[in-house]
Amino acid sequence: MDKIDKKIYCSSCDKKTNHTFLTDAKGNKLEYIISSSDFEEDTDLLFSDEYYIVQCMGCDKVAFLNIYSDDTMFYVVGDNQWTDREYVRDYNVYPPEPEKEDIVLESLKYESQYEFSHLPEFIKILRDEVILAYREKAKLLCGIGLRMIVEAVCKEKGLTETPKLRKGSPVLNEDGEVIMKKLNLYEKIETLKKHNIIDESQKNVLHQIRDLGNDTAHEIKPYNLLLLRQVLNVVDFILYNIYEMPNIKIVPQKNNI
Repeated sequence: MDKIDKKIYCSSCDKKTNHTFLTDAKGNKLEYIISSSDFEEDTDLLFSDEYYIVQCMGCDKVAFLNIYSDDTMFYVVGDNQWTDREYVRDYNVYPPEPEKEDIVLESLKYESQYEFSHLPEFIKILRDEVILAYREKAKLLCGIGLRMIVEAVCKEKGLTETPKLRKGSPVLNEDGEVIMKKLNLYEKIETLKKHNIIDESQKNVLHQIRDLGNDTAHEIKPYNLLLLRQVLNVVDFILYNIYEMPNIKIVPQKNNI
């Protein structure tokens, strides 16, 4: 019996239980797997997308399981961002676990304390939609949207690519042009700090928002409204510092005496 390495939701037991992979008459798993190794051409993204038929070990309920992972799904757990990484896998089971209802308290209503007049239009639209998702209690969309705001800032600042290197030198294509490599969000946030667009404390906060967005997207994990409201306040503060503070001009009043 081949047991899955973590508990997943069972719609019959209505809780997370141990499951096993179902097999055919010859003992082969009922599975379909595709990964980056299945493609002949080189790809910057290493991934694995796995599909299984599984069965609850408590009630025998059959379900469908998708396990996804790629090389952007990690947490930095030490001082070295390249070696001190803990990689995670995304488990999605169908039928899915239902989302529990939340009661929105009066104290959880979100009203920004900042006024924006210099936000790029696409960031303004995204921010408005994230706030709307929060107000509609769409916690998953809000969590993912907060991560998207960080991505949007990096895009607006042009910090999305870096030259592909081999032995310290840029790699060129057949036309002699430098081949560019896309940065993942961790690298983009680090680049924001290197360009002094954000400070060290803001960089650390953006990494936490990245982790929150990864949990929401990959683990289908909705965060509670109180936490999302706090993150919205922090995001507004950082947006204000990036886009509004440089445009503030204090004109001294003339002395009429």
